[in-house]
Amino acid sequence: MHVSNLSWTKRVKHPSEVLKKGDRVKAVVLAIEPDKRRLSLGVKQLQPDVWETFFATHHVGDVLHGKVLRVASFGAFVEIAEGVEGLCHNSEAVDANGQQVTLEAGSEHDFKIVKMNPEEKKVGLSIKAVVKKHRVRKWNRINIQRPAPAGRLLVI
Repeated sequence: MHVSNLSWTKRVKHPSEVLKKGDRVKAVVLAIEPDKRRLSLGVKQLQPDVWETFFATHHVGDVLHGKVLRVASFGAFVEIAEGVEGLCHNSEAVDANGQQVTLEAGSEHDFKIVKMNPEEKKVGLSIKAVVKKHRVRKWNRINIQRPAPAGRLLVI
């Protein structure tokens, strides 16, 4: 059994991280190679694919709380659900004042889903889009709290 077929959510480096010698496990036969007398098995195939579940329940525009896992020169990889990572590009990591937000491993933020590609299992995230939405809501609250006097023209 290859380590990539042990779990959808964990990055398994060695089977001993998940299994012990003598464990009984249910598995799916993935391939049979009679000439090499080899049988390929998979455990994770018996569990729902976390990516399929994520794409079925989330959409572009959703705001999620996520934890930064790794930082690269172009952005940060963020865990937005167990076993599901999205990318927040540096250009999308901007606060309400237009200042760059420093994304560090372990930090948590709210992210808006701006792109989804189920075929490639990719999710694009943005802090800037969350902040922009928040500013619009705040502006609407101000207008509601201060209605225009009767007879005055209100320009929106």
